[in-house]
This record gives sequence, structure tokens and C-alpha cells, in this order.
Amino acid sequence: MADRITQLQDLVSQQAILFANVISYINENSFPAEFPKLRKHEFVEIGNKCPELAKIICKTAKEINEIITCLPSDIHTEKLQAKSMQQLVIENNEIANILQGSFIQGERLLVQIQILLQDLAQEVMLINNMGTI
Repeated sequence: MADRITQLQDLVSQQAILFANVISYINENSFPAEFPKLRKHEFVEIGNKCPELAKIICKTAKEINEIITCLPSDIHTEKLQAKSMQQLVIENNEIANILQGSFIQGERLLVQIQILLQDLAQEVMLINNMGTI
């Protein structure tokens, strides 16, 4: 989704530049009107490219519209997040049960190993005692 938003930002910036160029063209080709409190800006010369600019503006507007329609709505996103959270909770519980079972099995194995080690230690002591007798 972040990629879509980045694309949208790029297209909106491009559209803003196009509109600025169109306004510049209109400014160059219109009759001058004096506004004493406004300062004059430098504009890029467009020349006779109105049809091309109109096509580019329409194309960019269409691309912006396509990206906006692809973005998820707030309602859809909240429902999707809630569903994802429920699924994660279910998976977490299943894995917790598996982990708990593994832990219990590990404790049982530890007890068996400790018993075997005690038996082994007793056998070693018996063998050592027999050798010293």
C-alpha cells in the first residue's frame, strides 16, 4: 500500500506541475491585468503545446483516479485488520498449545534422564566399591 501512496504522491506532484505550466501559458497569452500588491513570477515557456498539455493532464488525472480506486477503504481496512487479528490469535493459541505440550514432554524427559543418571551413578559407585574390596 505504501507503494501505491508513493505513486499517488508522484502523480499529484506531476499534475500540479502541469497545472502550473497551463496557468503560465494562460498568463503569457492573456491580456495583462495590473494587480499592484502582487509580485510577478517567472514562468516556463510552453509555446503552442496546449493539446499535448491537455492530453497529459487528462492521462495523469486518469492514473490518479486508478490509484485512488485501488487503495483500500477505511472500513475495509478495519474489517481486514480485525479478521487478521482474530486469525493471529487463533494461530498463537494453537502454537502456544504445541509449545506447552513440548515443554511438558521435555520435563518428563528431564526426569527420566535424571533417574537414569542416578542409576548410572549408583552403578559406577558399586563398581568402584567392588574394585576396592
